[in-house]
Amino acid sequence: MYKRYTVFILLFLGTVAAKAQDSVIPDISYPFLDKLIASAKVHYPRVKNYNDRIELARINVSKAGISWFDIVTFSYIYQPNNTLNYTIPSTSTSSINRYLFNGIQLGVSLNLGSLLTKPYNIKGAKQELQIAGDEQSEYLITLTADVKRKYFTYLLQQNLVKIQTQANLDVQAAAKQAKLKFQKGEITFEAYNAILLNSSLRIEQKLQAETGFFIAKSELEAVAGAKLEDIK
Repeated sequence: MYKRYTVFILLFLGTVAAKAQDSVIPDISYPFLDKLIASAKVHYPRVKNYNDRIELARINVSKAGISWFDIVTFSYIYQPNNTLNYTIPSTSTSSINRYLFNGIQLGVSLNLGSLLTKPYNIKGAKQELQIAGDEQSEYLITLTADVKRKYFTYLLQQNLVKIQTQANLDVQAAAKQAKLKFQKGEITFEAYNAILLNSSLRIEQKLQAETGFFIAKSELEAVAGAKLEDIK
């Protein structure tokens, strides 16, 4: 008798599963998925970090270009016309030695070491900008894949909740019928107990499915940077 009711329960659960949706494909909304990806690219903190790195690399390129002026140093000396030098004894009793040049004197010096290294500094700054851009592009690909994976997991957990909820309702209804039959003596205690145990198992599975759904939802919202209800 116990085996017969066990087979009945398995067949009953198989019927429940057959009635439930057996695919997540109809639930997939690619426009909504695109919005999730766009939201993640705007709100996820690491995306902002990559944007800041690229902006810093651009600033370094600009600084390297402007630093061409560092290789040249300008200087000047102002020598007034009425400034006298120290007197130097000579055969002439009244000769006074003056500067050769009077007024403003300009000077220019060239740093040869900076001149030779400057092209390499500019090239290095541009390469750092290129590397930062490539790393950002690579991360955006990874982020897109992560959003998709979490979205599909969210849909899976959503369908599992539906399945477990419906299965639990059906099993609870069967348990009520089994209770009446047991009270009338139409089924044994072993068969009735098996249905009760299965009812408890279904409640546990429903709770686990609900927990998995809320975890999947929170993980998707974390990477998207906003609640799903706010993403239209």
